[in-house]
Amino acid sequence: MRRLLIGTTAALFSFAITRASQRKSKQPEQSEVTWISADDVVTLEPLFELGEVVITFNPYTSDYALMDFDGSPLYFQVEDVLWDEDDECFRYKLKENDQWFAETWLMTPEYPYMEKPLLQEEESEVRTELTGKAKDANIRLQIDYWLATLQDAKQAGDAKSYEEATKALEELTAK
Repeated sequence: MRRLLIGTTAALFSFAITRASQRKSKQPEQSEVTWISADDVVTLEPLFELGEVVITFNPYTSDYALMDFDGSPLYFQVEDVLWDEDDECFRYKLKENDQWFAETWLMTPEYPYMEKPLLQEEESEVRTELTGKAKDANIRLQIDYWLATLQDAKQAGDAKSYEEATKALEELTAK
């Protein structure tokens, strides 16, 4: 018993030493970072595009910079973008506002507008799409009903209900 215990302990120690040496001998993986030099040209792109909806955000207080009376942010559309050489940042002209805002003071809204009026064309398209989906759901519901009826008639041996369900299913799937 003592030999078995000593042998097991020796095997565990040799395994641990071998494992530790394997870990030390592994070379660190090469990173996929591409370093650029001062001579490389880096072109900066504006964060927001023309027409994009933004809100003003105060980076010092983490609060909205321009907000409504109830504390909700005011939504603006980007009207123009230019590079400010003095501050080395993009500045954005917002619709319905005479100020040029620095990029760090703008952000994409986390939530969409609470209310948004639909245009007549968009409204009719939405209605058509919803009506089509409702029709599809109604047909699927009818098919499910007749399939259940068909199975019940088959199990009960009711030939009349079986024929009625078969006929209804043929009509629904032919549409």
